[in-house]
Amino acid sequence: MNENNFMRVDDVARELGISKSYAYKIVQKLNAELREKGYLTISGRVNRRYFMEILWSKRCKDKSLVGTVKETITQVSSSKKWKSLPAVDEQGRPILQKNGKPVLRKSYSVLQDDFFNAMRAAGYTDVERGERGSPQEHLTVTQFKTEREQERLAVLERQV
Repeated sequence: MNENNFMRVDDVARELGISKSYAYKIVQKLNAELREKGYLTISGRVNRRYFMEILWSKRCKDKSLVGTVKETITQVSSSKKWKSLPAVDEQGRPILQKNGKPVLRKSYSVLQDDFFNAMRAAGYTDVERGERGSPQEHLTVTQFKTEREQERLAVLERQV
């Protein structure tokens, strides 16, 4: 079993910014919930996915998003852990609002930029950065496959 599937008490304490003794109580509580659902548990460790699901669901304002990728992205965008940087113009000067305060870039955009730059620096030149500020949603796997099949069908129909 992969070691990363579980969080130790130290990991829980660090993630929540609490003492190890209190983190142990939380791990015990989460493991009790998992046992009630019929899962096996390991003393002093908690399933990482379950921990994150519970953590994000408590913080999520839109309950319909709980447990979804979109919820996680929303949480990262609004998280105080990720620094929002000022937006800058082509000359590198901060863009200001009407009241004179700087316009802040969403922290998720900063995260996307950092990821893109790190991938390029590591030699992955075929990685493309999404369009900044685009409202475009990512396609699900099914949507992507459907689009590709429709494109293939159109090519075949033109050939016939």
